[in-house]
Amino acid sequence: MTLKNFSTTDVYIQQRELNRLYNFSDSTTSSFGVSVFEIRSASFELPNWTSSFSQGIYTDLLWHNIRSTYFQHEINPQQTVLPVLQSTASVMVIPEYVIGEGIKQKSILVTNDTTNETFRDQPVSDLGVFYSGTIAVGLVDYRNGVLVMTDPSQSFSNFTCNLRNRMLVTEHRYYCRIGKSEFNMSLNPTAMSGSLDESQSFVPAGFCSHSAWSPYITSIGLYNQLGELIATANMSQPIKKPTDYELTIICEYDT
Repeated sequence: MTLKNFSTTDVYIQQRELNRLYNFSDSTTSSFGVSVFEIRSASFELPNWTSSFSQGIYTDLLWHNIRSTYFQHEINPQQTVLPVLQSTASVMVIPEYVIGEGIKQKSILVTNDTTNETFRDQPVSDLGVFYSGTIAVGLVDYRNGVLVMTDPSQSFSNFTCNLRNRMLVTEHRYYCRIGKSEFNMSLNPTAMSGSLDESQSFVPAGFCSHSAWSPYITSIGLYNQLGELIATANMSQPIKKPTDYELTIICEYDT
């Protein structure tokens, strides 16, 4: 079997971003692995500390974790007024297998199904802010898939959410250029006579030597430098191999 090397101009590899749309509500969060917590502040001084526990999480500890992560430092104060974390808040955590590289900015639409009020994210550096009118009532961590409603009047207990994720894929495109004098012999076993020539290669059947003979291309194999098959491209229908002009077939796959 003869392999043909690609020239550098025949190989095209680049990264691109895909944005898949997700739509879920409080009744379907478990189907997507999304967790919702109603969190509250608490004092940690013993013996008065009492903690609430929900879905394997101490919600008061989560409140303090959210506060220390997002609300104890200024983020672009010139561009926006950040929300104030109240003593009770609502948190949504979206898993990595849903968001991929993160949530796409300006793609989130949260609807409070009780009041029909809607909230769209407004990016601020690496974070986003939800507004009710001109008042900031929520925060978005795009990279980690965390949404926080900081105003007690808003909650993820009765909601609908639409958003798009960010998935980076590497596109591989190969231009397989087949010269008019190349690959004019079929690899189909039925095209072999069954006998061997001096180099111990199979001799083509007699009908393959006819002047009108031309094989059909049904698939193309892509091999690495070690001669190992790494991908196969199958034609939707066989293509007759021309003998009087060059044929170019483009093979693409994503990783």
